[in-house]
Amino acid sequence: MANGDYLSVNDLNKFSEPLKSIMTRVEGITGGKGLDLSYNVRGWPSILIRWQNAESLNCTLQLYMNADKATFTLWIAVSKDLNLRRHSFSKKLHEGLRPPFDEQLLIQEIQKGIEFCNSVKIDELTLSD
Repeated sequence: MANGDYLSVNDLNKFSEPLKSIMTRVEGITGGKGLDLSYNVRGWPSILIRWQNAESLNCTLQLYMNADKATFTLWIAVSKDLNLRRHSFSKKLHEGLRPPFDEQLLIQEIQKGIEFCNSVKIDELTLSD
């Protein structure tokens, strides 16, 4: 999300339109698998998936509209709080995605991001500042 900006209801609906083309397929990926799916978090066009992997690490995958309101970014993060300190890993998988999306490619990239997060082990995380 772009710095906590909020959009009007009309703008949120307008800018969320490109996400609607993949929502059913994203729901199919997450349904019944213990993945929490949210849309348009904090009033910003996005698809947010959260879950814990087999190592009990917190996983996040997000497709969100950039501040330019023309492109989207696909991002993943894995984290764990240990001894009051956060250990994490994050990576932008794709930046500058322009609608209309190549739905097949984007769904494959979302699946790859989920699989990657599920493969991360605690010793692969680094101490966050």
